[in-house]
Amino acid sequence: MGSYLQTKFRLLLSLLLVGICVLASSTFAIHPTAFALTNDAYQIITQDLASGQMNIHLPAGSYVVSQGIKITEPNVQIYGDGENSTILTPNNASINTLISFRYADNFSIHDLQITGIAVGQTSPTSNNGIITSQSNYGLIENIYAHDFKQFTIEYQNANGGLILNNLVVNSGSNGISINDENGGQGTVVKGNVVDGASDVGITAFVGRNFLAANNTVRNVALHSSPFGENVHWGMAVEGDHLVAGATSSNVTYSNNLIVNCGAAGLVATANNNQTSTGVDHNISFYNNTVMNSASGLIVSDVDGFISKGNLFTSFPASAKAGITVYQGLSSNIDIENEFIGPLPLTATAGVIIYGGSGKFVNSTIVTNRYPAIFVSQAVKPNWILSYTVITNSNTTSTTSSTSSTSTIRTTTTTTSSSSSTTFRTSTTSATATTTSTGAKIVNDATAGNSCKSCTSSTLSFTHQGNVLVVVVVGYGLNVPTVVSVGGVSASKLNSTSASTGSSVGEDLWYVFLSSSGTSTVSVQTKAGPNNYLNVIVQSFTGTVTTAPFFENTATNTVVGRSVSVTVNSGTIGRRIIMAVAAPNSSSYTLGSGQKDIWSTQGNSHFADLNYEDNSAQQTMSLSGFSISTNLVTIGTAILPVTARPSISLSSTLAHASTDQITIPTPLRHSKARLRGF
Repeated sequence: MGSYLQTKFRLLLSLLLVGICVLASSTFAIHPTAFALTNDAYQIITQDLASGQMNIHLPAGSYVVSQGIKITEPNVQIYGDGENSTILTPNNASINTLISFRYADNFSIHDLQITGIAVGQTSPTSNNGIITSQSNYGLIENIYAHDFKQFTIEYQNANGGLILNNLVVNSGSNGISINDENGGQGTVVKGNVVDGASDVGITAFVGRNFLAANNTVRNVALHSSPFGENVHWGMAVEGDHLVAGATSSNVTYSNNLIVNCGAAGLVATANNNQTSTGVDHNISFYNNTVMNSASGLIVSDVDGFISKGNLFTSFPASAKAGITVYQGLSSNIDIENEFIGPLPLTATAGVIIYGGSGKFVNSTIVTNRYPAIFVSQAVKPNWILSYTVITNSNTTSTTSSTSSTSTIRTTTTTTSSSSSTTFRTSTTSATATTTSTGAKIVNDATAGNSCKSCTSSTLSFTHQGNVLVVVVVGYGLNVPTVVSVGGVSASKLNSTSASTGSSVGEDLWYVFLSSSGTSTVSVQTKAGPNNYLNVIVQSFTGTVTTAPFFENTATNTVVGRSVSVTVNSGTIGRRIIMAVAAPNSSSYTLGSGQKDIWSTQGNSHFADLNYEDNSAQQTMSLSGFSISTNLVTIGTAILPVTARPSISLSSTLAHASTDQITIPTPLRHSKARLRGF
């Protein structure tokens, strides 16, 4: 009898354990090889390593981290099932670094998500995300890392690291940092997105033989630096001004997009104008785009600096210069084929050179009341200058002279160290004229449809490859939630709506398609019958191929028989589009210069898409409705593949004397060295 009861008890216990496993697997991740049922990533990884497992797979699910995960042996791989599938969250608010690799050559960590916000907390609790030290040839790839108080990813003192295709969001100090101060070289940072930081988006701190390419850095404008600095640099090459000889060398930044970085987009500095302890060597910036940053490029204490083919544009109102070369030990500077401007009217100059020696040649500066270039009297003989000044899209050119009989002109100025008359006070008048620049953007394929009492709409169109597809959705009661083109999810640029009387709303969605073919556009709205859906799709060739695709987006809502929207001045070759929706159909008239793309007027409702090629500020309009009704509109400008801003002047362009400009406060240091590893 006792044996029977024991057997029955064991059977019931087994069934209970199976039930617990089933329940647990439905609520949190269970690691299949763990010694105990747990969703603690720290325990899982620690136990796997103790049993000799070097390839540690964390299946899709949510994991807690009870202690900092420390890897101290080579050839360890930690991986999940995707950055939105395998999610690691600390449940201990005192964890300093979530995951660290030390003396762990050939490590890899990829395809998972980590957060610095502990369970039950609403703000970051962990200082650092992934920190490595003296771990050669490591790989950090496809990680979504967000909300850490200091450094989200840092690769320290090791050779041959690869940091690829990660998404780094909301870093208290730096997003991605490379630190070779105590040894190491050859790290590659490529294809990453850093969105939100307080100090530097991507930095090479005493970097050596380092490459950063094809990254996107944006919104380095937070104010949560634990060091109280908030320097707001997009991408930087730095030296350690506290240690003699600790400088960067052989660093290249190429084809990066940097947007909305408060103080500067690109920075190369050995000492940050602190105590001179050395210079960076052989730093190169190629074909980067910097937008909406107070300064495009800052250079200080670099020997052998090359900057070529970069675009510095869309400056904020606080901007004082597009490029600044500071005093210090800089030499052998080669800045070529740059495009700078336009800056705000209060800017000091397009380019400011306070020190160093080298050349600034074959570049274009857009001016608007401020001087194109300022060079300190003391270093004029050390520089060769040859540049083009744009004052309006109607221009003529002159060479080796600043004098011209044209009132609106492009002036090409060439100087050498033997010139003594180039930098002088002058005044040039400019009239307020505007002409279309002849956009290179071309309308490719168009389609449209409408339906009544519907929650979805589909239509197909045949398009070329490498096209920007714009989808305009006019709707009644229910807001569109998902728009896809050819199975690819579209992004929403903007929306507007009105509810006085008959409800009407309008969204503008977009997606870039690299392949040609016939694609189906699908629009889904919130549940419930919709008054109507009007859908217009248009593909464009000749646009930029990566975000941002648009500039100066604006909206307007009126009750009346006409509606307008103003798109501010911007880029040469752009195409301005205007989308309009209304709950009633009618005949209409477009503004002067506008051309229709498509209009739908089914079931007594209306949508229209039209365009105009103009780089100047333009007010787009639609008028002539037979009845007064709600009218909503979105206006924006599509950027061309060779995006270059234009400018038109309406008043005198005053070139200030070179002795009238005050040298600004020295740069601050970003304190990129790791604390508390």
